[in-house]
Amino acid sequence: STITFNWDDASRTLTIHKRKGVFAGMVSEKRFNIVLVNQINGMGIDTAKNFDKELNYKGRKMVLNF
Repeated sequence: STITFNWDDASRTLTIHKRKGVFAGMVSEKRFNIVLVNQINGMGIDTAKNFDKELNYKGRKMVLNF
């Protein structure tokens, strides 16, 4: 399956589009931890310690404002 993400810098909006496709054994829900990368978070090889948004994605289009 494919999930398309689009970031709009001007409006600071992340769109997560409707999932396309299925496969045997696919989970119906995914957890996404969204990080807006800056000088103190999400840079380099270290895992981000703070998330800007945490969400459960169920295959439907979602629009997130930051």
